[in-house]
Amino acid sequence: YHHQGIRPLATRFKPMAHSEDGLVEAFYDPLLYAPADGRFMVGLQFHPERMQDLARHLATEEPLFEYAGCWRIYESFVEAARSYQDRLETHHRAVADDLRSRAVAHALAAARADLALRA
Repeated sequence: YHHQGIRPLATRFKPMAHSEDGLVEAFYDPLLYAPADGRFMVGLQFHPERMQDLARHLATEEPLFEYAGCWRIYESFVEAARSYQDRLETHHRAVADDLRSRAVAHALAAARADLALRA
């Protein structure tokens, strides 16, 4: 059943899941979706966290989610979050290294100026 749906998808977006009646259930933006680079832009018309089959999971130890795509959404989101965090940490280290280099250069210049005044 649908309370809402997408039939014509904007050309910018690409579908990644359809319902049995052909409505787009999930889409992504190819320009803004690259989990390995820390980018994650998807639109969902369903609740993957609700699409679970706990009884089957307990009986067979198969994945908890009814559809493999539900779990992949979470995996991609976590991958994007980790990649984004790694990029931030790398950027922060580079900024800190640059500030340290500038501080050392400034201290050396001040020491040289002080020596020149004393000479």
